[in-house]
Amino acid sequence: MDLKFKCRNCGKVGNANIKRSADFFHAPWYIDKKGLKHNIIYCRSCGAVHDTIGALPPMSIISLLLKKVPSKVVFTYDFSSIKKITQINNPDFPSLRNFFYTPLINVIDEDNRLSETDYENFTKKPTLNFLLDCLRDDSWIVRREAAIALKNFKSEKMLKPLIDALKDKHWDVRRYVAIALGELENKKALEPLKEAYYKETWEHLTRKEIEKAINKINIKNS
Repeated sequence: MDLKFKCRNCGKVGNANIKRSADFFHAPWYIDKKGLKHNIIYCRSCGAVHDTIGALPPMSIISLLLKKVPSKVVFTYDFSSIKKITQINNPDFPSLRNFFYTPLINVIDEDNRLSETDYENFTKKPTLNFLLDCLRDDSWIVRREAAIALKNFKSEKMLKPLIDALKDKHWDVRRYVAIALGELENKKALEPLKEAYYKETWEHLTRKEIEKAINKINIKNS
């Protein structure tokens, strides 16, 4: 059954189903930590990837009667962001290795959105330079995933970019930046972390991780 959907990125309106001829590819994607089943709605017009959760009755029944996609869009990624998230490949994130399956991969190939270099990058570990670039990305999720991945590196080169990222506008990015600084254990990060701690008035999770990072650096350098 063809269902109607409007892209949150480009505004395209069309049919959504698992057929390769549809305007939107609509299929199961992953199950999150809460056990909720997510679907993907991929826009063939602009490449946007919509992460959706199926609507609950009676809305799902009403949506079906109106021939609309019975899903709630929880996030929309542009295709550039979804490629970067895949290359970062943090284990807790439903990466595009779950996303690239037949027949979806065939649809994406038909749309010429992936190069041989993209496929090669998906199988390699991300480099430090790539992650530092991602730390300045327009998408806060890309920035957050980069901060998570950076905790596995121990390079002086990442100190200043991480300190700068303590001022990121999104609290979850700041939280993982603090964790990465704690793992770096460089005493040069102490004063910026203390300053960030006193400015972090509302986001208690971020404040907690900043405090942990400060304690960890103090112990290492005592």
